[in-house]
Amino acid sequence: MKIVITESQYKKILNEGLQKINGLYLTFPKAGWETIATKLLQPLGVISGSFNDVEGAVKKIEKYKAKGKGTLDELVIGSHGDGTNLFMTKGGDTPESVNTILNAVRPVINSNTKIFFTACFGADFLKRLTDASRVLGGQGVYGSAGVYNYITNESQKGFYYCKSSEDLQAKMIQKEGSYDSSKFNKWVLDNGYCKKVDKSPINWVKNLFK
Repeated sequence: MKIVITESQYKKILNEGLQKINGLYLTFPKAGWETIATKLLQPLGVISGSFNDVEGAVKKIEKYKAKGKGTLDELVIGSHGDGTNLFMTKGGDTPESVNTILNAVRPVINSNTKIFFTACFGADFLKRLTDASRVLGGQGVYGSAGVYNYITNESQKGFYYCKSSEDLQAKMIQKEGSYDSSKFNKWVLDNGYCKKVDKSPINWVKNLFK
């Protein structure tokens, strides 16, 4: 695959790269080459840490909070996805254990923090994003529909943004009289809880300039 970057795109990358960013980039790779690659990228600042389980990531978050660096500009939680789950680890944590990470990081995020789940198919079922937003007290979160490509920072079917402090499954039942998972995406999009966005919320290249 050939990757072509135009002059205007290159200038934009450089401009964004010169900005100071407070970020945590937490990755949960598979065993093998993915783990090796993330270890190599960590010294470059592209990622903050490679973890086997939730416990390791929470320790990283607590270290960040202890430094008193203030609110995060960006939070990226990177793991594999399967269209049903937003979060998976090789340590065998349940998908719901991502809530432990979200609760730990909640004190250092606000409405300006860009929160991005890179799991492939993470936005195919938008309820996963709305659930994460609810755990974060209604902060907006981003996800990828279809396969997400770390190298090109592109999504197969686009990026989505969801924001809600409510249990939208319960609200759908209240409003519609029933809950239908196959119609949930359309319902949250029609009612403004989620929307499709034009591009990825983060720019990996800029981290090389930090």
